[in-house]
Amino acid sequence: IELTKYLLKYGHLSIDIVDGQQVSTHNIAELIIGDLAIDGLSFQNPVYNQILQTYTEQWRELGVGVEVPSSIFVNHHNPDVSSAAVDILTSDDNYVASSLWKMKEIHIESESELLSQGVPRAILLYKSKAIERMERDLNLKLQNPELDDNELSNLLQQLKELHHIKVQLAKKVDRLIP
Repeated sequence: IELTKYLLKYGHLSIDIVDGQQVSTHNIAELIIGDLAIDGLSFQNPVYNQILQTYTEQWRELGVGVEVPSSIFVNHHNPDVSSAAVDILTSDDNYVASSLWKMKEIHIESESELLSQGVPRAILLYKSKAIERMERDLNLKLQNPELDDNELSNLLQQLKELHHIKVQLAKKVDRLIP
């Protein structure tokens, strides 16, 4: 849901991502759509996947940096998509920075600071969850007593590769591996 929120609310914006000493600017929609496409991923939830597909079509048609109108999702022919879009678009609208914090000059991260950290992290966390699903599927296949040695070896190699990727992702987001 977090990636869907970033697309619907902020997909047209660009963010600066710091990688070591290098700073690069990326469009949020381009980052999310491109990263998922590279890995052949989509959303498991059919409603969010429909939002992703519709957003991707509109984004490609309108171009990078052009805001995809929220009315496309709010007035979507699928009532589940419409309802989810309304929920996502209206979430977080009630937050107001405390005047006490402002008086005490406590730094409140700006939207761009939050997005620059949140979007890449959300992408990595989604990929990590996708890998966990793939590992579960492979582990279920391993329980088949009719596997021959070649199939068994292939499944074990796939599990090893997935585990390696999961370790790399965990390092990037400073998370323990479950």
